[in-house]
Amino acid sequence: MRVLVYGNQGNLGYRLVRWLRQRDVEAVLYLDAKGQHQRSRPEWEDPELRNGYPDYIRTYRRRPGILGKLYPPRCVARAAKNVDAVISSGYYVIGALTLPKPVIFIPVGGDLTQIPFRAKKPQDIPVVCAYWKRIRNVARILTAQEDCVWAARLIGVGERVVPFPIPVDVGHIQRTLNASLLEEISQRYSGYSRVFFCPARKNLDPSRPAYKGQEKLLEGLDGALRRHPHANVRIVMGLHGHHARSFRSALEKTSLPSVCDFVGHLPLPDLHAYMQMSNVVVFDQFGSCASRSLGGIARESLSLGAPVICGTETACREFEESYGAGCPLIPAFSVDDIAATAARFLGNGACEDDHLPRASIQWARQHLDWRNRIDEVIRELRSVSR
Repeated sequence: MRVLVYGNQGNLGYRLVRWLRQRDVEAVLYLDAKGQHQRSRPEWEDPELRNGYPDYIRTYRRRPGILGKLYPPRCVARAAKNVDAVISSGYYVIGALTLPKPVIFIPVGGDLTQIPFRAKKPQDIPVVCAYWKRIRNVARILTAQEDCVWAARLIGVGERVVPFPIPVDVGHIQRTLNASLLEEISQRYSGYSRVFFCPARKNLDPSRPAYKGQEKLLEGLDGALRRHPHANVRIVMGLHGHHARSFRSALEKTSLPSVCDFVGHLPLPDLHAYMQMSNVVVFDQFGSCASRSLGGIARESLSLGAPVICGTETACREFEESYGAGCPLIPAFSVDDIAATAARFLGNGACEDDHLPRASIQWARQHLDWRNRIDEVIRELRSVSR
């Protein structure tokens, strides 16, 4: 089977191609040479690729202006004639749906929940119109995000949704973390009983799909620290996202500045090093968009055995249908939930969570690892290409 992957939002395309090829699927990724955010470039998670890409990653220059969003480049259109199916993500799906082959869409958030519903500028109108017209041609939508399921229903393709969580490579995450950084920060933070690591983007607008509920996190941690003013804790706060500046201003008005360090948007090997510290507790997102699904931080924390606190209901039918039962993530939804959970880790009774590292890795290997999930993608590819 031959598969063309067009679009690499959040490096999803790169990972899928790598995994499919290990299942003897002839998969090739077409990568925008300049138009991708740094976190959507293969070297973001595999630094050795800065020296060059393997032959199954092919770069191109997109068409100028709005044409680049509406149509794929000629090299992609030519290549699509010789494949059995196409996988796409990000806004690239708009162009992918002009290709003469069945398209499987694996959305990563705003590409299904925002693009078809919002035209901020006049030049966005043709994009929105093309999206609504072309999405009728999509063969499958693979997603576990409940907001994506809702959006698919709104635009009339809800029956084409197949529950499917974005997989990870547990072994790759563990092997490629920045070992020298891990040694450095483990020494730096060894004197603390707990390190609260909060790397989620500081997106504070609840009307946007990328909302992370970080103002709840701020208020919850402030409440926990006021309850435990002498706790031996350090907070490592990610300071990036749409509202990083206003978040920092709000933080300065709490009890947290004296115990906070700040980091920017970390490359994945560095991010994973922070998650691997023996005394770390990861706080993820607390918005409604991930209330029944896992984002990247949660998936990767579980893969590394880090305790992770997130606004996700793991004991509901929708989550278990997509992922499986028994996820050891620690749910917290409100400010009070976050404060109580943080206080639990600051107290003397945190030994009850000593089982979490092994349980988390075991669950991630069984339910998230690509080796146990990629056959679902291959099954859908074979189904749509008949």
